[in-house]
Amino acid sequence: MIAYCVYRPMPAILRQDHAIRIRCRDFTFMAFHFSDEAQARGVYDSIKALTCGLGSFNKLYAFNYKSPEIEKAVNGWQIYDARKEYKRMGISPKGADRGWRLSNINSDYTYSPTYPALLVVPSSVSDNVLKHGKEYRSRYRIPALTYLHPVNNCSITRSSQPKCGMFQDKRNPQDERLVAAIFSTSRPVSGAGMPLLDADGQLFDPDMQQGTGSAESTPPTSTESTSRQSSDKIYGAQQRNFIVDARPQVNAVANQASGMGSENMEFYKDATKEYLGIANIHSMRESLNKVFEAFAHTDYTDIGPNQDLLTKSKWLEYISLVLRGSSLVARQVGINHSHVLIHCSDGWDRTSQISALSQLCLDPYYRTLEGFIVLVEKDWVSFGHMFRHRSGYLSSDKWFEIENERVGGNRKADNSAAFGSKSGSGNAFENVLSSARGFFSKKNDSKESVDVNDVGDGAPAIPAPTSKSAKHTVTNVKETSPIFHQFLDATYQMLRQHPNRFEFNERFLRRLFYHLYSCQYGTFLWDSERDRVQEHAYDRTKSVWDYFLSRREMWLNEQYDPTVDDKVPGKERIILPDTTKVKWWHELFGRTDLEMNGTAHAPTASLPKEPRDPIVTGIETSEVSIGPAANGSSFAGQGASAFTNGAARLTAGLGSLSLGKTSSSAPASRAQSPQTKESLPPRTIDEKMVSAATTNEPDATNGRLSMGFLKKFKSEMKSAFGDDAPSYPAAQQQQSQMPMTDQPASLQEPSPLDVFRYRYQHGTNFGSIFVLEKWLTPSMYQEKADSAELAAVTGNIKAMGLDAAKQKFENHWETYISDSDLDWLANEAHCTSVRLPIGYFTLGPAYCENTPFESSAAVYQNAWPAVKRLVSRLTAKGIGTLLDLHSLPGGANGGDHSGTNSGKAELWKSKKNLDLATRCLLFIAHEARSMDGVVGLQLVNEAEWDAHGMYGWYDSVIGQIGGIDNTIPLYISDAWALGPAVGYVNGKNSLHAGRANPIVIDTHLYWAFSDDDKKKHPGEIANEARSKLSELDGHDGNVIDHGAAQVVIGEYSCVLTEDSWGKAAAHEKENLVREFGQAQTQRYQQRAGGSFFWTYRMDWMDGGEWGFKQQTNNGAITAPHNLALSNDDVQSRISHAQSQSDGKFGQTFGSHCQYWDSNHPGEYEHWRFESGWKLGFNDAMTFFGARANGRIPGTGGDKIGMLDIWTKKRIVESGQAGKLLWEFEQGFRQGIRDFYELAGV
Repeated sequence: MIAYCVYRPMPAILRQDHAIRIRCRDFTFMAFHFSDEAQARGVYDSIKALTCGLGSFNKLYAFNYKSPEIEKAVNGWQIYDARKEYKRMGISPKGADRGWRLSNINSDYTYSPTYPALLVVPSSVSDNVLKHGKEYRSRYRIPALTYLHPVNNCSITRSSQPKCGMFQDKRNPQDERLVAAIFSTSRPVSGAGMPLLDADGQLFDPDMQQGTGSAESTPPTSTESTSRQSSDKIYGAQQRNFIVDARPQVNAVANQASGMGSENMEFYKDATKEYLGIANIHSMRESLNKVFEAFAHTDYTDIGPNQDLLTKSKWLEYISLVLRGSSLVARQVGINHSHVLIHCSDGWDRTSQISALSQLCLDPYYRTLEGFIVLVEKDWVSFGHMFRHRSGYLSSDKWFEIENERVGGNRKADNSAAFGSKSGSGNAFENVLSSARGFFSKKNDSKESVDVNDVGDGAPAIPAPTSKSAKHTVTNVKETSPIFHQFLDATYQMLRQHPNRFEFNERFLRRLFYHLYSCQYGTFLWDSERDRVQEHAYDRTKSVWDYFLSRREMWLNEQYDPTVDDKVPGKERIILPDTTKVKWWHELFGRTDLEMNGTAHAPTASLPKEPRDPIVTGIETSEVSIGPAANGSSFAGQGASAFTNGAARLTAGLGSLSLGKTSSSAPASRAQSPQTKESLPPRTIDEKMVSAATTNEPDATNGRLSMGFLKKFKSEMKSAFGDDAPSYPAAQQQQSQMPMTDQPASLQEPSPLDVFRYRYQHGTNFGSIFVLEKWLTPSMYQEKADSAELAAVTGNIKAMGLDAAKQKFENHWETYISDSDLDWLANEAHCTSVRLPIGYFTLGPAYCENTPFESSAAVYQNAWPAVKRLVSRLTAKGIGTLLDLHSLPGGANGGDHSGTNSGKAELWKSKKNLDLATRCLLFIAHEARSMDGVVGLQLVNEAEWDAHGMYGWYDSVIGQIGGIDNTIPLYISDAWALGPAVGYVNGKNSLHAGRANPIVIDTHLYWAFSDDDKKKHPGEIANEARSKLSELDGHDGNVIDHGAAQVVIGEYSCVLTEDSWGKAAAHEKENLVREFGQAQTQRYQQRAGGSFFWTYRMDWMDGGEWGFKQQTNNGAITAPHNLALSNDDVQSRISHAQSQSDGKFGQTFGSHCQYWDSNHPGEYEHWRFESGWKLGFNDAMTFFGARANGRIPGTGGDKIGMLDIWTKKRIVESGQAGKLLWEFEQGFRQGIRDFYELAGV
């Protein structure tokens, strides 16, 4: 948050305090005074070291921030879904063809690393054309859709500049074809939704009323007159497609020196070129610096901001240019039904500004709170604005200065250049050409930095991947620029001019600006979607939208009118800015409107500021418990991070020194003078500003800062950011989709959570705890009640009242599984996991609304916490939990275990039910991220056969869950058809899918329900069980060729029909039950990743042939023998395997090489086999020793059961690729087998 810090030591002869003055990014000012020079210098050095010396991106506040309870109910990472947003525009694979299609060409970010994974391109253009066209655009940022108008089907597309050559003679047919296809996608315009026309047939337009533009042309650009055209055209005029270059024309021409530039319009005949004349990032940085200079001395004197410097900053001029460009685009698309392609240099700064603001003009949805968030996520975050580089989160020593200590040059001049380089001023053409001349001897981080491009034929010179962020890094000050700040300022101008057309208020924009620099959330920390994914942003940090959406009412505009009617003035779909009415955003600067805008036409005048109370403004946080403190108080708010506590204590400690001379550290509006009617509303406790009051009364300290306090502060900061700072557990990190680089990767060993999720799952179902079934727990039902959950809850409420029924259910949830049950499961049955059926109603009253459970919703108020407690108890015993959404809205099948006795499967036929089911799953996925021991999430239980739209719904839900946590395995029902399900998961688990959620098939195997089962002898059925799962043959065991096919048996039992038992002698039944159970468990352990017996027990008996406990005790259900080993035995087996590993590898590797080299020597890459073997051997050993080594509770040795999806995971993590990747997979699988052979398991 520090923008500039200066230390001012004073000569002793002057008898004045030494001062440290700080200005923050959010225009907060601070001043600290000291009588002791050594102490002052010590504090300055500490602030500098702890700011500039942070060194690692991973030590920013966001990686340690813990959300308060109010934010935990929201997941801001979910709000933007690219497929959903483009579907809103009418583009989806299943929708009508509007001339556009979704392309997955960049799904792994290798095609264009700074672009989003999902691109929208014309339907007529193939991916092959895109592949050959990308080289022609800087950074491979091809023209791609960002907005499609709902009425006229005209588009806004965006790209980077072309590589047209020094003489504009280079061309690319594929690029020309792509642009031509874009400009030919629109359909005839209907009359609906047309903007308002005045009496003369002209569009009602604020800019036109002021004489600044026309509907046909545009606001003035570098090629146009500022006079109003007389030939204004109404909606439906001749189409005139535009290529909009946001740069000044001289900059674009200068870029030709390096082979870049702007389009040669001879090759793009269907369009007109327009230059917007918006200067580069250096000019914008310099402009903001001049604004800061205008506030010089205003934090401790009564002089207001210098109006002359404000005018010279050109800040409002630049805001006007951005708004005019946005108005041009909006008019061309919304009024002249034309297409517009926007670009600047790299296409991520000015392009994002113009693209987003023009959509704000065109689409009322983006003027809602959620819509604006989607717009920011789409056009800024997803399309790769370089937030990290532009914002300078790691600070710089160039932003720190000691006055009168300027050895070797003018330090202040150097600092000014760092903040606002003058390279953007003066003769722009000469400046750019000068930069271009040095191009081949200097590599630029960003083309925006000099408006010159890298013309090398290799990969574009993009900033280093943030996967290297753990290295010591500093801010490149020449890459910083207030680009997103300008976007927010321009949005503020439109909000102020159209106060009833925006759902959100000014306060929302101001707070969003604060969080741009707060580093409290992860939303703005990265430069691209790829970096966000690869750095596990969704797991390691929180979304800033959690903060805003959890406090939604704070940001709502009371004047908002959502009505859209193009026939009523003031309610049109399109709004346009009036650039003659651009004003200073005085609230952002912490000033009154009078101070900032009252003397706009007399720039040399300065108004005295209103009197205000002295105050030191410190760190802002969202914690409610952190607020104003008395002198000397500590600001250790509940849940505050170490950084907040340390920095707040520094503020409080300095504020409590009762220094002889204190500066008023905040602008007038920050301290709110009661005499000022037009002053800014004060920051109240809900905005969480930490502040410390100061006093003018001297005390015994006489301004001295104790060294004890300083040491304590340093200690606290080191604990937050030092080498011992807490790191995010690797097992919990969200994995990302990444390209296969074929480069050796440093792989982490399997984590405890990996062991929980990928070992063989031997266990049982906990039936009738959270989803009641009368035959299992009749004690929970009233006499004569139906058999489903709904009958139980309504019957109990009717019989005993709501409170008693609620208590009965809560007691059942908490006590049905006792501690002795858990001990038996862990130590006797050797369970590794349980499958826990839950219902949508289990999630609480909010999920019961508009469902049959609505009247009983209060009973379930504490159901979800009970689930979490049970999961925690299981984890403590070393037992994982598969969360099974057993009962879904409407029912996934007609059984009573769907929650009701309707007998219908209405989930698949109702969008309302599917939407609610999706909401439930997203909630569970979000919650599961913070729950230890969750091995997976099952989307649906026993979907009815041939369920309508099931796999499409799976696709949708899997994609959305992936945005929350793409590491958690997702289990799907095969709908009683295993073969098609295997084909589906082969595709979902392919290497092409990258680091997506692993998908596991849940199939249920019973021999007790069909007429065919009744005809078979129990021995015949046992033999049949020994050959089950043949559908996997040819689909598993080879991830590279087929993808991963992983199956678990979610339900099975030892139950047969009475007819079957009647075919055997009565005295044989016990042995036949045991034979049947053992046949199943042995087969499932061979071919599946796990199996869960139905069910654990009943409340009136151990369960008979339905009871896991009884059948385990009878020897029918047997755990894998490795789970029964003692930990000493496990350690001994590991030691033996290790001692023999070198010899085993030599034997295995020699055989492999001899076999393959015998016919084609030298054609293979056997190092891949070697690296795979070693990884597989070590992984198997890590799983096997996890309990004995104390990494997870319990005894025994675990084997990798989910072998196919684990193999796929490790291949992706290895980074290897190529046609010989099969050697790595072969080696990996062989290494696992060899360890088990040596360990005797």
